[in-house]
Amino acid sequence: MSDPGANGGPAVDEITARLAFLEGAFGDLTDSFAETMSGGAETGRPAGPASPAPEPAFPTVETWVAEWFAPTFARRPGGTIRWCPVWWEHAEAIVRLTMLWRTWEVLRLDPAVGMGTWFRDHLDPQMHILLGPDGPFSACEVEGDRAHNPPPELPVQPAPAGYWGQSG
Repeated sequence: MSDPGANGGPAVDEITARLAFLEGAFGDLTDSFAETMSGGAETGRPAGPASPAPEPAFPTVETWVAEWFAPTFARRPGGTIRWCPVWWEHAEAIVRLTMLWRTWEVLRLDPAVGMGTWFRDHLDPQMHILLGPDGPFSACEVEGDRAHNPPPELPVQPAPAGYWGQSG
């Protein structure tokens, strides 16, 4: 990410491109999971008549965050709880929230243990990181001069030629 945005963070175009890539990758995982759950070839059972994949309850991660995640997991930001109203300008938050949304969409369809699994395996570990004092919103405030203050990118140096076993 070489083009900083107006606030010193990554450019919105770059984040949008990353999100599109991640949505495609999570979509592939969701399709694979749905095929497995419906008795496809991966389960060793014959696949029955193809049934259409269920529509997501929320069409985008932004809608899910605004209409379900934020109201459901309301917290009073401050102290050890960090949040940024422009969460969508934090690449790490986009990745983590997209993963939470996609897994929520799949696991909500399992009436037996889906939500319990989602909380245990996905939400609970992510909440500590996402909203924690060292998470992607660590330097942001809900209001004031530091309302959106993304951390600087980690410095990266290229590996020497041939390091990864590639020639030239």
